Amino acid sequence: MDFILLVFVAFLCMWQGVKEYHSEEQSKVFTKYPIKVNDVKEYNHFCGKLIIGFGVVAEITMIGMTSVGGWWSIIFIVLLLAEAYGLMVIYRKGEKKYRIK
Repeated sequence: MDFILLVFVAFLCMWQGVKEYHSEEQSKVFTKYPIKVNDVKEYNHFCGKLIIGFGVVAEITMIGMTSVGGWWSIIFIVLLLAEAYGLMVIYRKGEKKYRIK
């Protein structure tokens, strides 16, 4: 069961990241509505790299979570939430770079 979850998360993050990386239209993964950006292609590359990077880090955390079990699993869940928060912090800083002023 753990292996299926790891493969599913890896596939989902890679698929979404590659899809956003190669998209011609502006990405709406991190925002509800499209924002005005300087270069749509660069912005989509940024979003795609963030998704793939989060997937890799999440996989490492999930492997640790499934291998140790017990109370350590709770620590790994907190780490996973911290990674998601960190992802959004990185996105907000990057968004300022690409947004039209």
